[in-house]
Amino acid sequence: RISVTVGMPADVWALGITVTEMLSGQPLMETTNPAAALYRLGQMKEAPPLPAGVSEETRDFLTACLQFDPDQRPTAQDLLNSAPLLQTHRA
Repeated sequence: RISVTVGMPADVWALGITVTEMLSGQPLMETTNPAAALYRLGQMKEAPPLPAGVSEETRDFLTACLQFDPDQRPTAQDLLNSAPLLQTHRA
């Protein structure tokens, strides 16, 4: 039996994976089966490499999201408060 801990830290990891894939234009897992891709992502033993050529701000954001230890990942609120790319500007 496999025990899986999910929750907000997993959502932050998934956000980091999604942004990484969007920036690279490539899926991290080469498969046509979404369930297999999710399983493989959940079995990763370390964070994936970051795409080349991203800004320092983006690299910091992805590094925070992709902390391998879930207890070290920021919360969604932390990301909203600290990541300039997620800040909203009101006139």
